[in-house]
Amino acid sequence: MDGIVTRVVSSQPDRDGKYPNKKKLPPAYLSNTNNDTDDAGNRITIKSELDGDILLHSYWHLQAGNAIGINPSTGKQYVVGDKVRKGDIIGYTGRTGNAYNVPNPHLHLNMRKNGKNCNPEEFLNATVTNQSKIETPCDE
Repeated sequence: MDGIVTRVVSSQPDRDGKYPNKKKLPPAYLSNTNNDTDDAGNRITIKSELDGDILLHSYWHLQAGNAIGINPSTGKQYVVGDKVRKGDIIGYTGRTGNAYNVPNPHLHLNMRKNGKNCNPEEFLNATVTNQSKIETPCDE
């Protein structure tokens, strides 16, 4: 859905099976992640309004190196404040954050409606058959 980018984290590395102890992170790790040690990894959050409700949708664990999509209006990666249109590519799935021991790129979709967590399936043009597979019209 259309919205405004409210957060972007795009400098975290892929996980190699060893997620660091947050209390013992070396300075080099912190500088590589802009002091962001959130388990969500690289991510983009978009704020939308639908039927009077405020929705925050966050796309977590995006890939290392090229996490965020290109804004067609600017030709550059999306940044906070950019407008997003329904159907725009906003990011690329990956294995960042606490996605250790995850063999394939994946996406964690977090939705908040009026400040409270909600089920993203309510807003998807898709069928969630289990937690590891979502079938969309694009799958056909």
